[in-house]
Amino acid sequence: MESYLQHLEAQYSPQSSARKLQYIEHNFGPFLKPGLTALEAGPGFGEFIECLKRHGSTDVDVLDRDAGILQLLRSRYPLRNAWTVPLEQIAALEGVLRRYDLICLSEILEHVRKDAIVEVIRRLYACLKPGGAILIVAPNAGNPLCAVERYADFTHETAFSVNALRQILDLAGIPRETLSVSGYRIPPVSPVNLLRIVLQKLLHLCLWGIMVVNGANYSRLLQPNLCAVIRKP
Repeated sequence: MESYLQHLEAQYSPQSSARKLQYIEHNFGPFLKPGLTALEAGPGFGEFIECLKRHGSTDVDVLDRDAGILQLLRSRYPLRNAWTVPLEQIAALEGVLRRYDLICLSEILEHVRKDAIVEVIRRLYACLKPGGAILIVAPNAGNPLCAVERYADFTHETAFSVNALRQILDLAGIPRETLSVSGYRIPPVSPVNLLRIVLQKLLHLCLWGIMVVNGANYSRLLQPNLCAVIRKP
């Protein structure tokens, strides 16, 4: 049976990882500072870990359900801890997880069973230091074209709207005002990306108009993925 590491290796290339680094820097750059303690769930090929390293933070824990991914990352980075634990089973790490300045859930929360998401967020929030933040990237169900992201991977369980994220915080007992949500923005680092930004804005204007005419619920955030930040006062 194919491991998730083999699946990623078939999907990604050095160019893909470089693009992911650009997106992380563009959307989360203000959170990347020297000397942070961080946890990442579902680290992929380690792009977030690489960004932390470039900003002077190397005190990183990771967890993933695939032991091969963790073995690969241990060969590349001096990780503090690496646990082979699905995010749904985070309760198994109670008393082991530390307190973190940053917790990253980039393109991983959509892989978590829906009935486990609230408990996952509650436990991760409890692991934040005061002033810390959970960084989330997940498919945007507020975009009518979300099916492309939602069903691009058979292991995806769900997608998220802005309102759904607020409901998750309510159910987890976390104040709504700790949440900020934006679209996961294209980094303007090349002429091609600048053109994509312009064309995407035009597309989103058309989609927004269609949804307004259609009535009922509609979203003003129409990027393919949402960028959510949960801050702990």
